[in-house]
Amino acid sequence: MRGTGNATITATVADGTNYTYATKTAQYTLTVEAATGISNAKADFAKNANWYDLSGRPLNGKPTKAGVYVKNGKKVVIK
Repeated sequence: MRGTGNATITATVADGTNYTYATKTAQYTLTVEAATGISNAKADFAKNANWYDLSGRPLNGKPTKAGVYVKNGKKVVIK
């Protein structure tokens, strides 16, 4: 917008909350910058990641009995 006039400003923050402000008498400068944050994230799972049974209970190391278990969020079948 150039010159003078009325404007309604609405800003949305990261949590989704909207803030609205309308005015006739104030002058504002709006600066838009590039978003900052994590651009690339990599998961580094350890080779000895925790094992869980299907009830979500943690195990002490790799299971020795045959069955279905969870490791790194994936189901693993031990025969």
